[in-house]
Amino acid sequence: MQSQSMQLKKLSKAIEGYYSKVTDTSYVAKDWNKDKEKIKDAMDSFETKYKELSQQVNAAKDSSNPSFQNTIDKIEKDFDIYRKKILPCIGAIKEKVNSFSSYELEKPEEPNKDNENQIMAMDLMNDQAVLQKRRQELEEIHKTAAVLKDTTDQMAMNVEKQGAQLDEIEANVITSKENAEKAKQEITKADEMSRGNRKNMCCLIFIIFVAIGGITAILLSIILNK
Repeated sequence: MQSQSMQLKKLSKAIEGYYSKVTDTSYVAKDWNKDKEKIKDAMDSFETKYKELSQQVNAAKDSSNPSFQNTIDKIEKDFDIYRKKILPCIGAIKEKVNSFSSYELEKPEEPNKDNENQIMAMDLMNDQAVLQKRRQELEEIHKTAAVLKDTTDQMAMNVEKQGAQLDEIEANVITSKENAEKAKQEITKADEMSRGNRKNMCCLIFIIFVAIGGITAILLSIILNK
């Protein structure tokens, strides 16, 4: 019983809100066409649970079980509120709805030209915003591509320069190697020539000594003969 009592309290609050809405003078048939499902469900659920809980309370009274007495007293107080407030709200809602003609209830909502124009304008603005965004994205892509092209060209130029420098270094290395070989050959020749000159010098000195010895011997012999 307590759980159903809590459900009835929630439904009663919802119905009070619907009552304030439906009985307002600005509330018309097209509003009811939008709200009728949820309002009907709330009222039907309330009436069903109200009847079920009433039957349970009456059965509890008949059982004369003292443990239910406090619960029964609280529920009966709520029932008194429901009878005085919520059930009249339901009646007022039904009366307001019955005042709508069947044509009004079934009449489809006419399209609002102003709303259609606003929707079309919003759609157009959205399309323009999308196009503007895509245009900006394309511009960013073009800028990025241009930067990449410049970077690639600069790298190609650097590689070309470095290639020329490497070729020059390689040529210098080859030239240095050739010059080193030539220098080595010249040193070898100079060494060989130096050795040959030393030999010739020794021979020349020997010849000079022999000549001096011969001349000395001749002079001595001439002096002795005198």
